[in-house]
Formats: sequence, structure tokens, C-alpha cells
Amino acid sequence: MIEIQCAIALIEGNPELRYAVTNTGTSSVFVLAGKRMPYVLVEDKHITVLHGVHAPDPDIDYYMIEIPSTEEWPAGTTRNFKIPLKDLQLSSHYEYEPSPGNLHGTYRLTVQFGFGDTPIPANETHNWSIEDVLKWQKLASSSETEVIFP
Repeated sequence: MIEIQCAIALIEGNPELRYAVTNTGTSSVFVLAGKRMPYVLVEDKHITVLHGVHAPDPDIDYYMIEIPSTEEWPAGTTRNFKIPLKDLQLSSHYEYEPSPGNLHGTYRLTVQFGFGDTPIPANETHNWSIEDVLKWQKLASSSETEVIFP
């Protein structure tokens, strides 16, 4: 239902991730629309650019967890995004300050997009837990793209 096409472009000699996300279904979907998204997560030479939520660390007791609302995307909607990869900033749903990536070498990169069949209205997010959102969320993924950092 959600299709993601991504590529790495060189803009004035600097790599940039460009990706298009399309609702290829026949009905509307509701995409997570947190103001801090996308998040950039790195684990074991793999970068995930995430427009969605990920599970919290079970060893950390979080004071408050943001529950994002959704935006309706009718069938056929396409949105284009770009992220400069030079000086990439890492971020997480549970941390409010991005940190420098300081990445070197070859990484695999995937874009993931969270969506669902029903809305999460802004005036109802207080009724949702992060566990509810994780159960609600479907994740679409792009194919892997190789990125080489100097």
C-alpha cells in the first residue's frame, strides 16, 4: 500500500538521500506525522531513516513518550523527501536532541514509513500508549541502498 523509492544524489559534491513515498493503494492511509520525523537510526553499519516509531529501550524508564498524530494520504498521494548525508545527524523517537553521526565507510540504508488504516487525531493522542501505536503501525520499507561516507 505504501511504496518507497530512494536514491543517493550528489549535490555540489555532497551526498543527499532523496526518496519518494507513494500510497499505491485504492483508499486513504494515515501516516505518522511527528514534527521530529524522520528519525535516523544506526546499528551495525545499517542506517534506517524512519518516518514512524520504534520500540523503546526496555532498560530505560522514560518519563513521557510523545505519541504522534497522523495525516491522511488519499490513494495516489506521493510525497518527496531529501536528507543531506554530509554531517548526518542521528535521532530517535525517545531522544530530543540529535547527535552527530560521525560515520565513515560503507553502510546499508533503508527508509521505513509508518502508516495505518485509521487516524490518530491530534486531540486523541493522549488516549494512546506507545505500545498501542506500535500495534497500529504498519511499516513499509524501501530496498537497501549503499552509502559510502569518507
